[in-house]
Amino acid sequence: MSVKEIADIISHEAGLDPEYMYINKMNGRGWAGDVRKMLLSIKRARKLGWKPMYSSRKAIELAAKDSLQNNY
Repeated sequence: MSVKEIADIISHEAGLDPEYMYINKMNGRGWAGDVRKMLLSIKRARKLGWKPMYSSRKAIELAAKDSLQNNY
């Protein structure tokens, strides 16, 4: 998922419609030390029998709802 997709989900859950500002000052990185792309794998966890309960999208929706309800 992209940062924009995550921001869209959180904004939607919060009832907001923000205007995003993109700043490309460091060769595509948002801040010093930022990683442009990251790919994580759950292959090893699956081999051990673990299964995710939610997709990334659903997990972000649930986390946003919980945060908003509990004023985090």
